[in-house]
Amino acid sequence: MQCLIVLGWLNTATSVKNMDLPGLFLHSLSGKRSDIWSVRVSGNWRVTFRFNG
Repeated sequence: MQCLIVLGWLNTATSVKNMDLPGLFLHSLSGKRSDIWSVRVSGNWRVTFRFNG
């Protein structure tokens, strides 16, 4: 259920900053994947995404 909520927020986001919500722990990955962002869904589950906006 939480994953669907996060995906909904991603769908309406106009910038990466829109995903910097309390509890999501937004951060960019490192190394060759530094253009990819991650947010926490629950426990060890994450949603990773690349923002093209």
